[in-house]
Amino acid sequence: MISEETRPFPILKTSRLTLREITPADDPQIFENFSNLDVMRFYDSRPITLEEEGVKIRERLQQQYYRNRGIRWAITLTEQDKLLGTIGFHTLKKKIKKAEIGYELHPDFWKQGIMSEAIRPVIAHGFGDMQFNRIEARIVVGNYGSAKAAKNNGFQSEGVLRQVSIRHGQYEDMEIFSILKEEWNSNQTRSS
Repeated sequence: MISEETRPFPILKTSRLTLREITPADDPQIFENFSNLDVMRFYDSRPITLEEEGVKIRERLQQQYYRNRGIRWAITLTEQDKLLGTIGFHTLKKKIKKAEIGYELHPDFWKQGIMSEAIRPVIAHGFGDMQFNRIEARIVVGNYGSAKAAKNNGFQSEGVLRQVSIRHGQYEDMEIFSILKEEWNSNQTRSS
């Protein structure tokens, strides 16, 4: 029997991306991303300022998988193994087979279709191996890039949750998007 600590981490691939486990070698890029004002603009925390904070973020993201609380992949271009951003599932509700997807990408790689491309195999893994029935994305109103990436992958808006969170001392609205397994399967059948 495989223990939780030795359970293999799934590697996902697309035509130009490899989604792999986040490692200590990614610490400089984690720091670069999470200290970037543009990346952190829609996060519920302030940009980090110390490299040790980046190490703690990486450790937390890594441990989600081994503690069965979620999974977070490093997004890399296949020909160069450098972390561009991360993507994964959190807020798992195993009894009802639901999770939230979250992601971020360094601004140098925005508007290149990278996030839309990364979302596809993650959703397929969620509905396949992880056996989810529903995947949600909660996106701060005004985060047009994230909303577009979700819509490009079949997520539908379910409406706006008014003043549902606080970021930097201000209440903010979030739009909730979702996709169901049956919708994903139907879309995959149509595109085949």
